[in-house]
Amino acid sequence: MMAYAKNLTAGMIENIMKSLKRYRTPLLAVLALGTVTALAQKDVKEVTVHADRPFPESVTSGSDGTLYVGSILKNGVFRVLPGAATAEPWIAVAEKGVVLGVLADEASHTLWVCHDGPIGPKGPEGVAELMAFDLPSGRAKASYPFPGSGGLCNDMVVGANGDVFATDTFGGKIMKLAKGAKALTVWASDPKLMQADGIAFGEGALYVTTFETSTLVRVAVKEDGSAGELHLIETARKIDHPDGLRSAGKNQFWMVEGAGRFDHIVVEGEKAQVHVIKEGLDGPTAVTLVDGTAWVLESKLHFMDSADAQKDPGVFKIYGYKVR
Repeated sequence: MMAYAKNLTAGMIENIMKSLKRYRTPLLAVLALGTVTALAQKDVKEVTVHADRPFPESVTSGSDGTLYVGSILKNGVFRVLPGAATAEPWIAVAEKGVVLGVLADEASHTLWVCHDGPIGPKGPEGVAELMAFDLPSGRAKASYPFPGSGGLCNDMVVGANGDVFATDTFGGKIMKLAKGAKALTVWASDPKLMQADGIAFGEGALYVTTFETSTLVRVAVKEDGSAGELHLIETARKIDHPDGLRSAGKNQFWMVEGAGRFDHIVVEGEKAQVHVIKEGLDGPTAVTLVDGTAWVLESKLHFMDSADAQKDPGVFKIYGYKVR
């Protein structure tokens, strides 16, 4: 088992929170949320992230049920073997920086990881990069730096042809790594993509959540694979700091909101219905689906903020909700 780098300094934690803002869980009345799907206790599973203050940020899965968890403060990846109740340290990504999005790509036997340099008072210090690790072994395979400076690699999705698309939160861009390419290119850049976070494919388009501006953006994909027009999707109710986004079928998505909700999104033309499956979560940031169970990650990132940094965040968990 690989040893992890030392925890970030208090100053770096403060800078991370200034850059990523706060994930809060306000107490909201159920009636204000729209449709809430009832979940029986027997339909809920739990996995514990086995570490002291790991502050996990992303979760992905393999078809065999293995879960992979990206950790900010441990700057690495945890793994949950099928049937296990704990996520154990697996990959130490780098000595410095933070790990955000992770994505298991079984077709290429790759675990894609968003790794970003230390975050200083004025933003990221160092280069954001999309990293590739061997999915079976965890061995490092390649690194693809974001072009330019000041970007933040946040999350990614793989197209049917093997192209990888990654969100640049601070740059307002979507980066593309074409299958077999040696470098990333800017696929889309637009003010609507500022604070770009989660990303997933729908029918003929990519859908992107923007965290701080709380929007859902559709980016058309042209026949030649280039980016087309961008549209803001009108949601049936205002979404609050949307984060992780994963496909749930034709123009349907699983989505988490930093305000504490796990949702099922159904896009119909220029509008989207938002069905709340679970509320009251503590800063959820990611979701992944395994055999009809949606695994939702609680990040509790507000405990990294100066106001709560000295408080005990308790145990970090991934909750499995039976949705199919």
